[in-house]
Amino acid sequence: MVSVDKEYEFVSAQVRFHIDKIFDSFKLFIQLFSAIVGGSIWLSLQPNMVAKAHTYAAISNALVMLIAALCLVMVVEHNRAWRGNRKAQTRLGGKDETGKDRIPPPGSWRSSSTEIAMGLTVVAAVYLFWRYNPFTI
Repeated sequence: MVSVDKEYEFVSAQVRFHIDKIFDSFKLFIQLFSAIVGGSIWLSLQPNMVAKAHTYAAISNALVMLIAALCLVMVVEHNRAWRGNRKAQTRLGGKDETGKDRIPPPGSWRSSSTEIAMGLTVVAAVYLFWRYNPFTI
């Protein structure tokens, strides 16, 4: 049998784990996106690139969209898991003498405002790359 304290300790570790993974997912997007942008700029400046520019534009756009979708799914899923673990923390924390939760449950959208900002940043980056792809300028 697992004690409530041990269960709470495990759930708290899971909360921290998912927070770290949310930021790791966004960091992965930034790193991969930067590599694609830099590589696209470098490649577009190479001689005799005009003939292949259309193909490389399509490939780079598709690649940016794929990594954006993957990273957004990772952020959303880790946020979902974080929310579930926070609800478990609230349940394990119990109630005080007035009947209120000792550990408040996660709020509505405000508790995910950072993740929303990450998602908007990813969408904006994809749009800007699509619009100003170095192969099409």
